[in-house]
Amino acid sequence: MLGIPEIAHSLIIIGGKGPCGFDMSKREHSRIIAADSGLDTALSLGIRPDLVVGDFDSVSNKDLIQQFEWIASPKDKDESDFELALMQIDGPYDLIGGGEGRMDHLLSIFTLFEGYGLPRFWFTKEDVLVGVNSGIFINLPIDSTISVFALEDALVESEGLLWELGGRHLDHRFMSLSNRNRSQEVRLRTNAPIFVRLEPEVFAKSQLRWPSLVEI
Repeated sequence: MLGIPEIAHSLIIIGGKGPCGFDMSKREHSRIIAADSGLDTALSLGIRPDLVVGDFDSVSNKDLIQQFEWIASPKDKDESDFELALMQIDGPYDLIGGGEGRMDHLLSIFTLFEGYGLPRFWFTKEDVLVGVNSGIFINLPIDSTISVFALEDALVESEGLLWELGGRHLDHRFMSLSNRNRSQEVRLRTNAPIFVRLEPEVFAKSQLRWPSLVEI
């Protein structure tokens, strides 16, 4: 069962595969928005959204939408359903869904991060991605698999990895793929936004120590 730290964020839930379990018992989101078939994902996780947006072409049961506040958009539009949800928030957000879907949908998600910023946490079925803007300190079981990648050129320093980044430039041509941590404490510093990818089971096992995840 996945859980996230108690920090007030919005939560956006989109289509595409999300986690099988999600612990909301210790988490308060200031607003929860489901985008189209993200409503199906939300309900499967026992999450009730405050707002549902989209053209509703892929939600399994359109009658369910009437139970929530909703904003419908035309099917032929410039914005994706995810962007419609992003347009409804102001400030940090977490993201659920978007995994193992169409490649063009995945790429469109990444193009929106430049304008709207990275999610603090992004949960899919197979991944937990942590968005980092300047630096982060995390406690993880030794020898956990960690990948680090950037959406633009980023100069990244690390402490605690088996293969230290040491001021390495990360961009769309180079990422730290399947790195591991040699010490329980891992520190990363960056001059541009990066994602840190963790295995969902590693993230779940780290929950007792996860409050020590601190942006630096």
